[in-house]
Amino acid sequence: MWKLGQLTADGMDTGVVNAMNTWAEGLGGYKDHPETIRTVLSNLPDEPPTLPKFKDMLRQAHVPAAGPALSYQPSKEEIERNKQKVAKILAELRQKMEMPK
Repeated sequence: MWKLGQLTADGMDTGVVNAMNTWAEGLGGYKDHPETIRTVLSNLPDEPPTLPKFKDMLRQAHVPAAGPALSYQPSKEEIERNKQKVAKILAELRQKMEMPK
């Protein structure tokens, strides 16, 4: 299907090499997610997918890793200071909105 009959110096068909490079570039974003590729490969349809279809299957199968849980809890004093800052900002905005132009 992709063979052109023209060979590279190492004896590979240039059409196949081009197809391999195109697929490698298209799937490069999943190089650190072999489990996603494995999932898609184990659930391939009867007809071989095109690169865009395969990429779509990867997007659907990808489960992002959970990030670290945040453990920071602000103190009561920090919460109160932030409330005062917000109140001051709101008061300044209201004052500016009430000024005649």
